[in-house]
Parts: sequence; structure tokens; C-alpha cells
Amino acid sequence: MAEYPNNKIRTTKYTPLNFLPLALFQQLTNILYDVYIFTAVLQAFPQFSVNSPFAAGIPTLFNIIVGMVYEGNADAKRSKTDAKENSHKITKVCIVNGEIVNKHVLSEELLVGDIIKLENNEWIPADCLILSTGDASGACYIRTDSLDGERNLKAKLAPPMTQGSILKELEGNKLSTEYMQPDKNLWSFSGQMSNGKATEKLELKHFVPRGSLLKHSLDVYAMVLYTGAQTKIVLNQGKYKFKNSNFTKILNEFMLINLIFMIALIILMSQIMNRTWHNSHANHYYIF
Repeated sequence: MAEYPNNKIRTTKYTPLNFLPLALFQQLTNILYDVYIFTAVLQAFPQFSVNSPFAAGIPTLFNIIVGMVYEGNADAKRSKTDAKENSHKITKVCIVNGEIVNKHVLSEELLVGDIIKLENNEWIPADCLILSTGDASGACYIRTDSLDGERNLKAKLAPPMTQGSILKELEGNKLSTEYMQPDKNLWSFSGQMSNGKATEKLELKHFVPRGSLLKHSLDVYAMVLYTGAQTKIVLNQGKYKFKNSNFTKILNEFMLINLIFMIALIILMSQIMNRTWHNSHANHYYIF
């Protein structure tokens, strides 16, 4: 049996274990901080010191701590949002002792193959296949502005095989589905459904992605197809990449150019002064 991820999502950048090293590393990608830290270290040696190392180190340390606190606060807000979405209650359709019952479960507890019941104005908790709706034609409507920015309603249809008879199909445990591997393309889906007697083709019109909102529709039954990290919305997010603002990037470029120029100038001037010294003291053999 294939392994599927749970439906729990995580959009945070850090965990309690890696926050300190990763947040500190993020701050140190600012070359300006690196220069100040290097200067503060040099001030600790009497040969180079012209000031107290604390004078250069404390302001830099303060800025780094403020930056880390800001990162932690932003990540805490993301964690709170994740917890709210993961704890959203969903009506799951179960068969208990041969009878169909509705059971309330958390969104993060959904598994591939679960049958859920959705009502009007309810967020879709996972990538699902519409099985049956309260409309005689099997139609329902979703809004996908959180996915693609479009606020117009999109019509979705239940396959004729299950429309109006999904509960009977569940009682007989006859349904089986085959469909494509997880794909981040929102407008791509294909598969087939079988009840042991007939097979029906599944298309995009039967599919609803996670994050879409059910509108003007009642008693919608759907089967969970993709969960958690395999849903289209999560696949499109990809892995989080640490980013810097454009200002920080420009500042880093200027600082890097400035450092290269200073190092080159130091090397050049040291060679010139060394040559000048040797030429002016060539007869002072006792110095050498």
C-alpha cells in the first residue's frame, strides 16, 4: 500500500530546535553586521584596539537581537495560522456496524480515501473528488481567489456514477479510483472510477483543490485524493527560501565592493611603502 502524507500543513520557517542557528544565520547574511562584528573582535586585541570592543559590538548585537525577535514573531503568527487551519473541524462520513454516520474530525486527521461532507461557504480542506451534491444535476460551485486570484465562481460536477447514489455505493464498498500522481498544475487532473460494474473517466470538472471555497452549494460529498504536502496549493508554495529585502541586497553589494577595494588598496599601499622604506634605508644594513 502506498504511503500518503497526513493532511497537516506547516508554513513556518523555523522549529524550536533550529530557530536560534537559522535566525542568527539569516541576520549574518547582512555583510554590514559581519563587518561590525569583525571590527569588534579586532578591538579586543591591544595591537589593533583604538576603542573598546563593546562600543562596536553592543549596537551590532542589539540590531541582530531585534532582527531575530522580528523573525520569531512573524514565524509565531504563521504557526498560529497553521494551527487554526489544521484544527478546522470537518464532517467525515464513516460506516459503523453497516450504518453510515457523520463524524467530526480535525482537518489534519484526514487521510487519502476519506469521504467528507461539505456545506455552503466551507473551505475545501484537501484536494478532493466531488462525488455527489444536493443539486439534481450534480453541480456545485467553488471560488478559487486564494489560489489564482479569480473571484468568479467555477462550476464543478459530480460523476453520474455517484451523483445521488453515493451513500448506497459506500454501503456496498464498491468504489475504487485511479488517478494521476501529485502535480502542482492547478488545471490538470485525470483518472477513472469504477464500481465493479462500470468505469467512468474523471476530469478536472470533477476535482476541487484545497484552499478553494464552496459557494451556493449544499450537501456536497467528496473523496480526499491528495493530502498535506501533496496538495496542489502546497506543491506550488515549494520549499521556503530565506530572502533579503532589495535594500539589503543592494547594501551587501556596495559593502562587498567597498571591502574588496579596501583590501586591494591596503595590499597596494603596503607594497609601495615597503618598497619606499627599503629604497630609503638601503645603507642601514644594521636595521635589517
